[in-house]
Amino acid sequence: MPNPGLTIEQMREAIYAFHNNNGNKTAAARELGLNIKTYGSRFNTAMSKTEVIAAASEGVPTILAPPAPKMRVSVSERVNTYGKRLRGVVIGDAHDSPRLDDKERFRWIGRHIAEVGADFVIWIGDVLTFDSLCRYDDNASLAGKFKPSFQQDIDSGHLAMTAYDEGKAGFKPDIEHITLGNHEDRAISFTNRTPEVAGILTGKIDNLFMSHGLTYSPHGVFYFVDAVGFVHVPLNKLGRPYSGVHALSNIGNHSLHDVVYGHDHVGGSRICQKVGNNQSITILNVACSLPQGYVEPYVGHGTSGWQYGIYELLIDEGHLLSHKHISMLELEEKYGEQPHGP
Repeated sequence: MPNPGLTIEQMREAIYAFHNNNGNKTAAARELGLNIKTYGSRFNTAMSKTEVIAAASEGVPTILAPPAPKMRVSVSERVNTYGKRLRGVVIGDAHDSPRLDDKERFRWIGRHIAEVGADFVIWIGDVLTFDSLCRYDDNASLAGKFKPSFQQDIDSGHLAMTAYDEGKAGFKPDIEHITLGNHEDRAISFTNRTPEVAGILTGKIDNLFMSHGLTYSPHGVFYFVDAVGFVHVPLNKLGRPYSGVHALSNIGNHSLHDVVYGHDHVGGSRICQKVGNNQSITILNVACSLPQGYVEPYVGHGTSGWQYGIYELLIDEGHLLSHKHISMLELEEKYGEQPHGP
């Protein structure tokens, strides 16, 4: 039964929490310090009030979650350019952060891109970890006290991207694009919780990427090269990432085009047959581009088994024709001893 005694602020918080946690009511309840039953009742009341007010065209903005702060983004259409072959490189989750002060891996990646003459380069998201915006480590906790500042995260990102640019030595692919990940999306979530900083955090991220010649698209939105869709991680109908041991199969069953994604750092591929004459789609997980063997602290003693490196891709007639994994160790062996600069 909806609770009519709730304040507008309480209803607004319930909707904000639902939005911030991608529709997960259990996580939203945890964020507000409520049990799931209490939160569910509060959320239902908020939604019922929204419908009533919307029907009367009165005061909708007072209880609807505010729109995400605007950023300059680049989107693309799904097209088939039959007969045109495109060679490119996909860079998995790089997770740059101030604690990883050695930026040489970005230089190696840049050198490799220039050497193969890539037509396109896609960063699959989570280029930066943005520990400064992590809400899982409370600022009052010991872990929280060791979080970097947001400016330190940005400065570290500039160092990483500068090393990448130096590695390319002036080479410029036709497309250099980032499909933003959940870690970049932390700036949107933080801004929703702290509206006083609207535009400040996202503006700095925009400046970081655009100043290094990188376009980007929002978290969860597909960016197409020919008819192949690139995204940090596909989202299901509830707005949650596809995950688990059957993720490749589930994505393949629900997709109408080839998909290249990252997010879980595991890597792997699957060809999914479709009804028709020799019809299929390919799903490729490009793993991560962290230093070889490095596991993020949040994993603790949990299962990882991550794959490290980048992928070379060949796209032809709207499909992912081939893909080749190149480990971070191979990149280091090939480019690690070369002098900096052109």
